Amino acid sequence: MVSVLVNELDVMGGTHKQVLRFCQYLDGKDVEYKLLTKRLDYEKAYPGFRELNIDSLNNKAQYSNSILRLLLDLYLQFRIFMKISRSDKIVNVHDNGFPLVIFLCRIFGKKVYWQINDLPGVFKVGNAKHIKFSSMKRIYTFFIRQLYRFCIASCVSKITVNVSKNKVRVAQLMGVDAEVYYCGVDEWSGEKFKSNMDDGVIRLLSSGVFFPYRNYETQLEVVKVLAEKGYKVTLNIIGSTALDPEYASKILRLIKEKSLEDKVFVHGQVDHQTYLKLHSASNVFIFVNVDQSWGLSIFEAMSAGLPVIVSDSVGAVEILHDGDDSIVVNPKDITAIVAAIERLADKDLYKKLSVNGASYVGELTWDDIYSRKLFDLMGLKSV
Repeated sequence: MVSVLVNELDVMGGTHKQVLRFCQYLDGKDVEYKLLTKRLDYEKAYPGFRELNIDSLNNKAQYSNSILRLLLDLYLQFRIFMKISRSDKIVNVHDNGFPLVIFLCRIFGKKVYWQINDLPGVFKVGNAKHIKFSSMKRIYTFFIRQLYRFCIASCVSKITVNVSKNKVRVAQLMGVDAEVYYCGVDEWSGEKFKSNMDDGVIRLLSSGVFFPYRNYETQLEVVKVLAEKGYKVTLNIIGSTALDPEYASKILRLIKEKSLEDKVFVHGQVDHQTYLKLHSASNVFIFVNVDQSWGLSIFEAMSAGLPVIVSDSVGAVEILHDGDDSIVVNPKDITAIVAAIERLADKDLYKKLSVNGASYVGELTWDDIYSRKLFDLMGLKSV
């Protein structure tokens, strides 16, 4: 049996979709597995998780004290390890939260395959660059980085990453080589977009769990500039506000300060049907994150037929084609982002991006570009 680990299942993000599709692939191959997690809330997770074999600690404890948080997490990791069957020879860890488990698995002769979508925050790279550490915390994180490099990374049979820049970072910071396995895209199950901008209304959509690297403040400025130029414009934002309530509160405050309450709407985490409806009611998708590792929601928007405007620091641009299936911009250049949106008034360009984008992502299935590769890497076989 295979043990698959993910830190939490009480939010809908790219890592969670990745885990879901891989476990469904294992089901299709009749491979016995168990999905282990520290937290589970079916109401906040993707619906497909209800059909999987999941064992959760259902942890709800929270501590503001950093030492207590560390001790709690070590305890939870140990409990997760104890749930891994002695007969399990393969453990698949998705993203972060399990260094102790990785170390213990190696001691007990298990093969660990670690999927890294974002490097652990102690490395302060990618979307963790905004994290500020005190002097004591810097000493602590230096020690932890050495543990990752000289202990944890060496315990892993293979590290896989979702984009080439993370392959480079893993080599530089952990001293090991990693395989790049891109994320897949689901076939769009909702309505396609209903109109382009023929009616003169720009209906922007953005999606992503609220964190500072999402750069939502720039999107607010873009809406403000478009409105000042006389455009009718709205912006809907999808994404949980629970993981970084301070940043979410900042964005909500800025919406009021800029008098954009009638133009910008924060929906938080939404159910699947609302997610589909918001896409079909929009005509442009904007994703100007700063150094996001991948950007799964970009491809889901393309699948829905929406032209996408994407940051040049997002991992997804590695396989996108500027001017053909997307428009790539500097995430901090408000003028360039506004100009990109205005360009989409050109019906031919709008149709080109919409059609090419939907056609391209139709070939990026989860089975073909992710699950099958990971399955083969781990040496699994169908029953």
